[in-house]
Amino acid sequence: MEEQSKGKKGFKFNIVDVVILIVILAAAGVFVWRYAIRPGSPADSSQKLSPFTMTLNTEELSNEHFENGKLAVGGTMIDKNTGANMGTVIAIDVKPARSYSVKADGTWSTESKPNHSHVTVTVEGKGFRPKDGGLMVNGLQIFQNKGFEVNVNDSAFWFRVVEFTLEAE
Repeated sequence: MEEQSKGKKGFKFNIVDVVILIVILAAAGVFVWRYAIRPGSPADSSQKLSPFTMTLNTEELSNEHFENGKLAVGGTMIDKNTGANMGTVIAIDVKPARSYSVKADGTWSTESKPNHSHVTVTVEGKGFRPKDGGLMVNGLQIFQNKGFEVNVNDSAFWFRVVEFTLEAE
């Protein structure tokens, strides 16, 4: 009877394994640099927070959102995607909503939209200006004209940032 030699099982690295390992380590390094180490990143706790005011608006908000305090001064605005606290609502300006359409002859038609309002909301909070621009608030980077789906008093809204002012500037 022949004795079969049993070799040790082991993992041998080949060039594909090395390339995959390098790609994974590079991706992890970029992620750590972008979100944890780089000055001005969301995780940069060395930044001094300054008071800010931010104006947001929405064009055709159903009037039902004003019933039962769904959208009210004193409410906390939370980004729906990240859960970041964007600040406290300090003012709400409500105007009649207008609907715009193009007529068959190519001219614009403007009509009022019943039971809807054009709403401008002012929010205040604390944040800082990161090196790549915008406004950083609780890890959420905000730019002018950027839209956000937000929750205020457990109701969802979509707003576009009109402007923001950082007090330290």
